[in-house]
Amino acid sequence: MNRIARLVTPVAAGMLLLLALPGLLDAQSVYQAKPGDQIDIAFYTASGAEVREITGTRWLEPSGEIYLPYIGLANVAGLDSKGIRQVLLERFAAFYDDPVIEVVVKIRVNVTGSVRSPGHFYLDPAATLLDALSVAGGAAGEVDVGTVGGAADRSRVQLFRNGQLEVLDFRPERSSPDTFYRLVESGDWLYVPPQARSRWRDNIQFIGSVLTVIAAGVFITNELKN
Repeated sequence: MNRIARLVTPVAAGMLLLLALPGLLDAQSVYQAKPGDQIDIAFYTASGAEVREITGTRWLEPSGEIYLPYIGLANVAGLDSKGIRQVLLERFAAFYDDPVIEVVVKIRVNVTGSVRSPGHFYLDPAATLLDALSVAGGAAGEVDVGTVGGAADRSRVQLFRNGQLEVLDFRPERSSPDTFYRLVESGDWLYVPPQARSRWRDNIQFIGSVLTVIAAGVFITNELKN
C-alpha cells in the first residue's frame, strides 16, 4: 500500500502541473509591474557591446519609477516586460542607435515560519505559491535538524495578500490544483506554522534543560558544603 501511495503522489503532482501550465505561461507574458518589484535590465549596443552602467537590477519605487543613467526617471508601473522594453528603447534613442534591451520583471514574496531559509525572494511572475515555498527550502519535516520554527504544519499555511488572510492546505494528498499552482502576487507573505507537537516538544526540551541546570547547581552546592 505504501509503495502505491509513493507512486500515486508524483503522478498526481504531474497531472496538476499539466492542468495549470497554460495559465503559468500566460502570466509570464502579461504581468504588469508594481512598486516593489525587481526589474533586471540587460543593455547592449547594436554591435553587441554591453553597456554596463545601464545593465543591472533596479527596484520599482512607490512612485512607479526606476532611475537609469542618461535618461533619469522612467515611469514603468503597470507595464509588462515588453512595455518596459519599449519605453527604454524610446528614451535611449537619443543616445544609442538600435540598442538591444532585455527586461525581466520579478515579484517580491516573503516566506517565513517553519521553512529552512526564511526571507524575502524575487520570483518570476509565472511562479506559484509552491515555488515560493520551494525557494525558501520547503516546509520542514519532523526529522529536520536546525530548521527555523521546527516541523511544519502544511495543513495551515497562511497567505497574507492585499490585507487579507487565507489559510491553505499544502498537504500533497489534500491539496488541489487551485492551491498547489496558484500564482504568486507582488507583496505576498506566506507563513508556515509549526506543528503543535513541535511546540510541545520544544517546551519539554526547554523545561528539561532548566531542570538539568538546577540539578547541576544543587550538586555543586552540596559538593562545596562537603
